[in-house]
Amino acid sequence: DIKNIGGPGAETSARNTDAPLSTDQYYGSLRANNFAVLWEITNDLKINQNATNAYNRYVTWTQGRRAAGFKVISMTVLPRSEAGSLYAGFEADRQTVNALIRNNWRTFSDGLADIALDKRIGDQGDQSDTTYYAETVHLNNAGYSVVAPYVVAAINQVISPLAISTVSAQPNDTSATITFSTNQLASEYVNFGLSSYTASSTETSTTTGVTNHQASIAGLTPCTTYHYQAVSRDLNGNMATSSDSTFVTTGCVVS
Repeated sequence: DIKNIGGPGAETSARNTDAPLSTDQYYGSLRANNFAVLWEITNDLKINQNATNAYNRYVTWTQGRRAAGFKVISMTVLPRSEAGSLYAGFEADRQTVNALIRNNWRTFSDGLADIALDKRIGDQGDQSDTTYYAETVHLNNAGYSVVAPYVVAAINQVISPLAISTVSAQPNDTSATITFSTNQLASEYVNFGLSSYTASSTETSTTTGVTNHQASIAGLTPCTTYHYQAVSRDLNGNMATSSDSTFVTTGCVVS
């Protein structure tokens, strides 16, 4: 079951106060997992104009839901603008709150949906893009479609953390192709070097993540042993790495 519990203009303290009735009643002891995805702070910042206090109230809200038995997914704060009604320091405070959440979420929640990372909706000024915003505060359906994969990735990371498997290398004289799999949609790149990792292939985008990966590395020396490591990241920045492996480029001259 999915319940969307929201209130226009409600700040974090109000959500924390009404959570025992509005949220906690939906906890089900027979379910394999109960997740509470908690998204606010923007109204708290607008009304109370203090980043530290807004963050602390949010932490209290998340801790309460964990105490009620939920696995909690925290979310970062998106930009907003309202002519004549938003204080000048909002954006700086938003960045402060997001930094606090990113640095500390593991102490008060089980996962992080870092939607402010997304270059379509998360940067200052994006709120003016009507492709994703209904107005300069709320997202439209396209914007919520951007948010959803971050939440799904965060939940998946709690249930089954990102992992890499079936790593293999196909070298030739001066390049190699590394293939591997992940259990979640994720980016790909490879660290490599002669005795330690001194270079990396270009990372693919996390927003177009896949589960079957193929990364190419070039500029290698023929008939040489290289160490390599496959790396993947999901939308929210969670990272998985493979163990160290080696391959030998072809092109050895037999005399």
